[in-house]
Amino acid sequence: MTTPVATDASQGPTFAGLEVHVTGAGVEPGGLRVMRVQVEDESDADPGAREALDAQMQAWEDDLEDGGSPDDVRRELAGSPGIRAWSATLGTALARANPHLPAARRVASPGRGDELFAGHALSAADRHLLTHALDARAIRARSRIVHWLATRSLVDVRGTVRWASLGCGDAFALVSAIATAEAAGTDVSATFVDASDEDVDVALRIAVRHGVDPAHHRFVRGELGTAPDLEDGTQDLVDLVDAVEALDEPHAVEAIRRGFALLRPGGSLVFSAMRDDRPLRLVRLAALVPTRARLRTREEVVALMEAADVPVADAVAYTAPDGVYGVVEVPKL
Repeated sequence: MTTPVATDASQGPTFAGLEVHVTGAGVEPGGLRVMRVQVEDESDADPGAREALDAQMQAWEDDLEDGGSPDDVRRELAGSPGIRAWSATLGTALARANPHLPAARRVASPGRGDELFAGHALSAADRHLLTHALDARAIRARSRIVHWLATRSLVDVRGTVRWASLGCGDAFALVSAIATAEAAGTDVSATFVDASDEDVDVALRIAVRHGVDPAHHRFVRGELGTAPDLEDGTQDLVDLVDAVEALDEPHAVEAIRRGFALLRPGGSLVFSAMRDDRPLRLVRLAALVPTRARLRTREEVVALMEAADVPVADAVAYTAPDGVYGVVEVPKL
């Protein structure tokens, strides 16, 4: 694993925790409370381009339903060298770096020291796709909801705030929340754990890019069940966002149970699920989302929590208008 030495955010664009606004509420099947939220996004600057790309995606999906070839659609969607180079990173934490920071002019690449975006050059059309595609917007919205929940957890904590990200993946949400907290003078101690050395390295490099000093936090390789040196009842927030999406039911249940046990009273567990009723299934087919993500129904999400013995009645699921992810927060009262 490389050890970045720079600790400022001067290397280019960083991920901003933009505004999240609650627009409505409801209850889903199984008794899970839902908050509908509007999340500000880079694509808001050009809504016409966003709508045009959504219409093109829908047309491709309609073509598939009429018997069109998925390979033809993939070639048309990912026809540029830049997007093909980016697609080669799918299934790793690197894949989400460009959707999180669509202004980056190169593809995120492994093993290049401090600089994260050192891969193939991206054209203006490539960056347009990574800005306006539904799944790129959904990935950013999901992270901004987690950023919002994490910064909200700072309010009632005295002394050092403790966060843990298990199966941390790219870690954009918590890294940007740490940067926000530290800028406000709050002391945060975070632990990032992932079973992949490369993903831990990517999270560490993303921290450096955002001016977060890795020496003040821990970036470690480990399985979810071990969560090195973390004791039950010690964390103010536990992030399982990337982990639960990638796990089958028994392992997802165990991860939720383990994450909830780490919380102190007043802390919150956060995880997400890719909704089975998400729009534009074509985008998943065309490999614009991590291939390891699993689709789950509302009832399946509730069943995971019930099997993990966490209180569904206290949980809230946050959904953005894109309809791709549900971000679930479970407080420990």
